[in-house]
Amino acid sequence: MESSNYWSHFYATSRNLGPSAFAEWVDALGLSFGAVVDLGCGDGRDTIFWAAQERCSGRVLGIDQSATAIERGKARADASGTGEAQFLTLDIGEADWSSSAREMLWRSESTLFYMRFLLHAIPAWAQDTLLKGVRALCSEGDYVAMEFRTTNDSTLPKTFPEHFRRYQASSVVVEEMRELGFNLVKSVEGFGLSPFQGEDPHLCRLVWMLSPSE
Repeated sequence: MESSNYWSHFYATSRNLGPSAFAEWVDALGLSFGAVVDLGCGDGRDTIFWAAQERCSGRVLGIDQSATAIERGKARADASGTGEAQFLTLDIGEADWSSSAREMLWRSESTLFYMRFLLHAIPAWAQDTLLKGVRALCSEGDYVAMEFRTTNDSTLPKTFPEHFRRYQASSVVVEEMRELGFNLVKSVEGFGLSPFQGEDPHLCRLVWMLSPSE
């Protein structure tokens, strides 16, 4: 995957931001879960948001490959005083990543596996490993929420143009998730979902649930 040096520098120099529009959108859906795994959490802006939700108190885990991002997330969480969050430095492109994450999950609660701006930031082989690992971790009633840049965003101007992006057709992701046994709960695609500093990316938001087997 993209060098961790890029992301270490990015998070070491970025300013603290509040929760993303995606986190607030997912929260407003009113889904029934009591734990969150924030995959590709960066410096924890959304991890901290989920930890502040009463229903998730003490059951939020942020995972990122950048040790710098994770350390910054821990510091932000400690300073926020809004809720307890755990953080784990882990490369979700590694084949056994889900085994390492499993030890920190709370299986007494329905869990949301949350991925904001992650799928388009990793190569196809890492996405395959990631989604299969999520499927291995999921139990019936768990949710998966993802937001990613679509192929319609590929030629648009970027606030941060220098890092790797792999634009995807939403239909391909939908097919991949359905093959893994997930059922689509909510789908939104278009502009106006997460504008930032003059950039208005074309995004897809998908929410899935692992339903009981028939």
